[in-house]
Amino acid sequence: MNYKQFKSVFSNFLSPFGYKSTGNMFFRRTGEVFTIVDLQKSEFGGQYYVNLGLFVDEGGALAQPPPFYKTHLKQRLESKFIIPQSARNTLVPALDLEVPMAAAERSVVLTKALEQYAVPYLDSLSTIEGIADFLSPEKCNFAGVTVALREIIKRRTGVDQLATVGKPPASK
Repeated sequence: MNYKQFKSVFSNFLSPFGYKSTGNMFFRRTGEVFTIVDLQKSEFGGQYYVNLGLFVDEGGALAQPPPFYKTHLKQRLESKFIIPQSARNTLVPALDLEVPMAAAERSVVLTKALEQYAVPYLDSLSTIEGIADFLSPEKCNFAGVTVALREIIKRRTGVDQLATVGKPPASK
């Protein structure tokens, strides 16, 4: 499978969910939240990474999100925080275009990972409330999160996520 075919697997799967593409990035806007799937090529060999993220466009003026490195929340699909080890063992080789694999098999593995893990994860983060829930200390979730996003959550929900970092959840 070449890169064009590889990218088309993502495009064919994500398009019915409302995702558009620009370059290596697929994005969907739900209100003011852009959810993003970004394909990143490794500097070494044919390995690709599937970056998942979001960007909150508070003013609603953007037609598309900024480049992936400017997103408010970042996570890799192949991270142990998103996908179980058994699925990672299948996904990681499928993301390396130098690993011999039939195109149909690679397509099935990629599509399954998008269907079972990427889209549900991004759907859960498509609203400010969903993001706040994901970032709540009780959830103990992990992702690269900007201070700007934490400030947006604080303004919208009144909850200061930074004040709870490193502290145990309040008892009920």
